[in-house]
Amino acid sequence: MKKIVVLMTLVSAFVANATVYHVPVPDALQSASEYTPTLSDATVTNGILTVHYCLPPVLVGDKAPEFSFTGPMSKNFVEVKGDDVYGYCMVSTDKPLTCMLKYPGLSIDEASRNQAIKDVFAPADQENRLSVAEKFQSEPAGILSIEITP
Repeated sequence: MKKIVVLMTLVSAFVANATVYHVPVPDALQSASEYTPTLSDATVTNGILTVHYCLPPVLVGDKAPEFSFTGPMSKNFVEVKGDDVYGYCMVSTDKPLTCMLKYPGLSIDEASRNQAIKDVFAPADQENRLSVAEKFQSEPAGILSIEITP
């Protein structure tokens, strides 16, 4: 029981340093599967984890919704749920907060997503980035990792 309380205390005082969003894809596309989402905040209050973030336009288009999820801390595992997202997070004092998430019913603006890919990535990278975005569209799921420091 003491270990859980210590973990919650450490996590509740954290500062998010870096955030990475990874789309699960075949090995051939791994180099194009990491993105930087916009993290609004990530907190633990009274044992409840809350995270607010936006996925990048290169995955969802320029009208990316803000996602938020919450869940009660329980040892090293948090089951999380929001209006448009659900999943679970693994919590550790020496590794990033890692959340496996799914987005049922996610609407993607293909035209603005494809344009964002052209605007952001070099021509040599665009084909793989588009393949990853299409994989994400067909199965909207991914891994959100948040580097934290107490």
